[in-house]
Amino acid sequence: MAQKTIEVILDGDLRYDTSVAWGLAQLSSELEIRAITTVAGAYSSAQVTEYAEKLAKIYHITAPLAQGGSQPLLAKLIVDKDAENTGLESLAAASKVRADAASMSSFSNDEQQSPNLSPLSAVTLMAETLKKAKKPMTVIATGPLTNIATLLLIYPELKSQIEQFVILGGALKRNNATAAAEYNFYEDYEAAALVFSAQIPIIWLPIDIKDQSTLTAEELKSFQQLKSPLQPIFDFYADKLALPASCALSVLLRPEIFQARLAEVEIETAAKYCLGNSIACFGAEDEECTLAELSLDKLKIARKETEVRTVLAVERTELVALLRHICEANI
Repeated sequence: MAQKTIEVILDGDLRYDTSVAWGLAQLSSELEIRAITTVAGAYSSAQVTEYAEKLAKIYHITAPLAQGGSQPLLAKLIVDKDAENTGLESLAAASKVRADAASMSSFSNDEQQSPNLSPLSAVTLMAETLKKAKKPMTVIATGPLTNIATLLLIYPELKSQIEQFVILGGALKRNNATAAAEYNFYEDYEAAALVFSAQIPIIWLPIDIKDQSTLTAEELKSFQQLKSPLQPIFDFYADKLALPASCALSVLLRPEIFQARLAEVEIETAAKYCLGNSIACFGAEDEECTLAELSLDKLKIARKETEVRTVLAVERTELVALLRHICEANI
């Protein structure tokens, strides 16, 4: 029996961990990338799209790529200056893949397989991709939620074509933009609030997962020895490498290695000093369990499919093994 693949749309602002995650998504035999959309966040939308186009060519992703809006829904864009250098360094590292491509069979040298930038906007490309899909699709968002919120505002009739969102952002305890908010949600808190109130199933990965998804120097060394297509990036970050965006892929591939709990989640949009704060209310009757135990089929039976599946922890050894398996399968 042929292995079933999960069709996904990737949406992000291309921080270093997203650039790794996109490569892993392309390498995984269980995922099929149908579209890539960029969003302003760590950089301007033009910069993100330029980097994304280069990475798509490096990784030979054939799915169409489209540029997102240049501003949050209502707020002013805040470029993350700390992320700017990190992203450029990651792109420079990834570009080494092309130089070594002859010895890496997983990435073809055929330039014709590289995608052209779509003339459509990110939101229009998402909408057209969803309309053509034979079954509801999963959207993986690893940046501000501007594109997704805009999609829901303009094309509310397409909600039924979205199986679920996988969202990386916000925090339970570990905020990094302000004392009250994580960067992705703070950047466009109105968009985050709209998406979480849309009554569409969500797997939410708060940024608290970052520490548990960080590869140590020893683990990175083992990945370097694999000589996989992503080795240049692993080489570049020789000391440690946090991969929270890769968790956003992994929850689809191996939900049993993640611990989660159902919650009602709201995003603060009014309190001046708490904008973007993610507030999770856990029901006393909803205990922590594996994400696999919170499958959509089970939640639909219990009529809880719109409650947010909030990821609390991951089995590190299993996560590292999964990422290693993806790389080993493409040597």
